[in-house]
Amino acid sequence: MLTEIAALDGRLAAYSAQRAKANASTVRGIAYYVARNRFQARDVVVLSQSEQILNRSRSLADTLRQWQQALRAESHESARGMLKHPQAATAVPADRATKLGQALNRYSSFIQAYVPSVPALAPATSPLPETTWLYRDGAPLAAALGSLARLEAATHRLASAALQQQAQKVGSCAIFFDKIGAMAVAVSNTVAPGGVYEAKLFLTHAAANANPKMSVDGRAIAVGYDGQGTVAFRVPPLRPGRPDTVRAQWRGLIRLRNYPSDTTIQLDVPYYIVKPRSR
Repeated sequence: MLTEIAALDGRLAAYSAQRAKANASTVRGIAYYVARNRFQARDVVVLSQSEQILNRSRSLADTLRQWQQALRAESHESARGMLKHPQAATAVPADRATKLGQALNRYSSFIQAYVPSVPALAPATSPLPETTWLYRDGAPLAAALGSLARLEAATHRLASAALQQQAQKVGSCAIFFDKIGAMAVAVSNTVAPGGVYEAKLFLTHAAANANPKMSVDGRAIAVGYDGQGTVAFRVPPLRPGRPDTVRAQWRGLIRLRNYPSDTTIQLDVPYYIVKPRSR
């Protein structure tokens, strides 16, 4: 079953590559407008800041990707990219996890200078004991890779939000859009029986004034200023006799008002209810 988490890891990697390309295009668009405005001092500062945002997001994303590559190497990944042991337990090196958490929070603090409301990527404590910013000790390898891929996607998403603010400062239409699609990024793709599942639901590309309406399994959810919907629900406990890992899914709907007709995008998101290992 956990091979499906590896497939989700692949989709997140594709999203990250697409978002990184779009962020670079946004910076090029800002540079074009700065040149067209004859390099006014204020605009040059905006361009310099935008380049810093792009470079820092790339650096952090590279770090996360290198960690994923190391985990894949440990799993004896096949030549075709398939994980031979997706359920193999993966230990979290404490010192490395601490350094990564510090790097993530320095990055989110840096982005907060442009988008003050963005959250810390590696909070010291979680309001929900069932969740954590990084995969737990003993997590299946596929789930560990999914956790790192989620952080990489969040890195690019925060950079995108900051660069959109920067583009507006030079009066440009420098934000480039591809085909609109839906994406969900979970706090964790696995959750304990009776625990709380959390995720963000959002459009991969949309204008700032899109004002989408979202629902999860038929229930409306709150949508933030950044167009991200907050998904949170408690999963049921596992009945006696059920396996230790059970696949489940939720359905998200995003509705956009477009002329001459509205657009509805549907997304089915898998997750896994996993019994904690007994210590």
